[in-house]
Amino acid sequence: MTFQISHKQTIWLLAIFVAVTFFANNHVLVPDIMESRNIVTAREMVYDGNWVVTTMNGDLRLEKPPLPTWATAIAEIISPDSLAWQRGMAGCAALLLVYFFYRFSKNILNINPVLATLVLCTCYNVVLMGRTASWDIYCHAFMMGAICFLAEALQKPGRQWAGLTIAGIMTGLSIMSKGPVSLYGLFFSFIIAYTAVFRPKMKGKWLPVATMILIALAIGAWWFVYIHLTCPEALANVAGKESGAWFNRNVRPWYYYWTFFLETGIWSVAMITTLVYAAVKGWKQLDPSFRMSIMWLLVALLLLSLLPEKKNRYLLPILIPASFAIAGMLADITNANYKGRMSRFNRIAFMANGWILAAACIIVAAAAIYLYITGIMPVLPAAALVCASIISAIIICSAVKMRSAIRIATGVAVLFASAECFAMPSIGRIFNNPEMRSIALTRDMRQLDNISFYHNADEPLRIELVYAANRKIKPLDLDCQEKVIAALPCAIMTHKYATQELSPTITEKIDTVYVGQFDDNPRPRGNRRYKSDVIYHLTILKEKK
Repeated sequence: MTFQISHKQTIWLLAIFVAVTFFANNHVLVPDIMESRNIVTAREMVYDGNWVVTTMNGDLRLEKPPLPTWATAIAEIISPDSLAWQRGMAGCAALLLVYFFYRFSKNILNINPVLATLVLCTCYNVVLMGRTASWDIYCHAFMMGAICFLAEALQKPGRQWAGLTIAGIMTGLSIMSKGPVSLYGLFFSFIIAYTAVFRPKMKGKWLPVATMILIALAIGAWWFVYIHLTCPEALANVAGKESGAWFNRNVRPWYYYWTFFLETGIWSVAMITTLVYAAVKGWKQLDPSFRMSIMWLLVALLLLSLLPEKKNRYLLPILIPASFAIAGMLADITNANYKGRMSRFNRIAFMANGWILAAACIIVAAAAIYLYITGIMPVLPAAALVCASIISAIIICSAVKMRSAIRIATGVAVLFASAECFAMPSIGRIFNNPEMRSIALTRDMRQLDNISFYHNADEPLRIELVYAANRKIKPLDLDCQEKVIAALPCAIMTHKYATQELSPTITEKIDTVYVGQFDDNPRPRGNRRYKSDVIYHLTILKEKK
């Protein structure tokens, strides 16, 4: 007897899984530099009123449009200094991405939307960006909305003013999230693949499409125009620095992204299998939706590879067509099995991917046991994760036997949800620095109330320190007696003791009160990311009595 659930129950279970994916234990890991920049800027929006002309640590911060930072600022208003809320806003953007992705899969591609969504929400980079308070997930979520409404409008007869207007609004919001990043990496590749495969009829739609473009430009460009009018020199400097970065910073060879399939995480082997499957079956024999997904993926990869600056997180947009393609491959093999036409290659490919995924579940169970034995994970979460991992392996093994794609994705989803619920706190203990004595401790030190913070102007300050201290930390020339005296009373952050960095002529005229040493390394000693530039001595400087 087979247990069946209704469509409504399936949607509810999918919704619960998606909520767990992006919100469960999202506060565990220490914020990185990108999150710190966004959160510091959001704080200054709320407390300094810099909502349009944005600042970071008191200085102009015009490198990114403000829409994602507005969302983070709203979180700060609702629940001050809550990392869970700040990351939760990115989680809400991820929910938008999932909704538009599901709708596109159902209405445009006719690929099982539940299967495709489960693949998307278990891709490593999608999960990471949906739990990170930065910009990337916002721009791609809105662009996925634009693509969804545009494709629906192109498939329907008539002018479709409403759908194309919404597509324009969504495109504008994407630009307001991270400039033209998603327009280049996701939208252009979609247009190329969609028109090549489906050849949409544009009769009667040119005027609404032109209006869509104008709306997108109006919404996406107004902030840049405003900043150009109010801060032209600052914007010009930022534009020069950002354009230079694309050609001079993190420059990699064109083939750097050849390992793109690793960004899917647990689906890496399935991604390779998908490309091989498409090649073996033959381009003309592929279902049009599957063919479009493959082309969309490859064109996006090509466009991103043409840019000199390359980072792995820039590959986030290709995970959208990659998820459609993987789901299309699994569904195609499953359908062939139902029709009794499964080839030997299909059978081997399906079984190999299933056994690899089942093996991953067993590895997770073994890791949970190890973490319990070493005292890192408590007994109850470890036991829950072991049980869930074994259940996931059983689901996947049964899926291999039944040739069921949706069961394979369900098994992977159970594994991910269990890890996010039970393993994340322990993962935080593994990655976070147990000896961290953060500058955040100064927030509760009454002796530092109404005291301005400074750092040595000769040494750059990492923005993570500003985030942790929850106050501005401005540069101060420690060699200039007049500037130091004028800043009193104040607190200075120095890598050496303050008396070693201040000249004797200055120390003779002030009193120093040593507060302590603070280490804001997010990773423990011995880790390659452990750096000395976030270890500071804090000293209060006062007028000599």
